[in-house]
Amino acid sequence: MEVLWQELMPDEHSSTPLYLQLASRPAKAIHVGSWTAGEALPFERSLSEGVGVSRITARKALALRVEQGLIRRVRCSTFAP
Repeated sequence: MEVLWQELMPDEHSSTPLYLQLASRPAKAIHVGSWTAGEALPFERSLSEGVGVSRITARKALALRVEQGLIRRVRCSTFAP
């Protein structure tokens, strides 16, 4: 899982907003084979803690991808930490 966080890590020195960087990273991770299409993304909290951004930034990045139809949100009936 550590490698996955490295691939998702935004560049804090870039002029591109963090949420846009974070929104583009899952597609790249799928492209290089770190994730497979249909595999669950981390929870917002795990994502934000794993890459060192605020939960609001993670939420905004995921919401952008949902809006674009690239990912979908599914409410889990059970919580598995």
